[in-house]
Amino acid sequence: MMVSKAYFEKGADRWFIRGSSDEVTTCGICGRSELKGTMVLETPDGETIYCGSDCGARLAGKPAAALRKEQKAADDRKKDEERKARAAAQAAAAGDEEAKIMFWLRSQYPQAKATRDPRDGFAEASGKSWFQLRKDWAAAGKP
Repeated sequence: MMVSKAYFEKGADRWFIRGSSDEVTTCGICGRSELKGTMVLETPDGETIYCGSDCGARLAGKPAAALRKEQKAADDRKKDEERKARAAAQAAAAGDEEAKIMFWLRSQYPQAKATRDPRDGFAEASGKSWFQLRKDWAAAGKP
């Protein structure tokens, strides 16, 4: 998508740097192709423009170096969000596994005493360590 001159009149405060993109390698302003990557700029109304750093700087009314710095900060924020999402998903999966183990242990050792940490009650009732109980659960096919 080529950008008309009307976009340049919006001013620096009208553009948000959303990061970079390797998928789009053509500048949406000048049409230059085969760029290593492009900047992702967005207007408050949600329009997205992919452009090279020099064209993006002209469009935003900022020096190219300052714009690249903002681009890097946006990319870093995006990576942090993705890392947090992966960690949350892993924690949820670990929590699901823990619940499955507890369900299986309750069916195997109904006589286990209620303790502050249920793992201690199952370990005491079975005469095995918690790690051995986990191995037994895995050997049973992780029901």
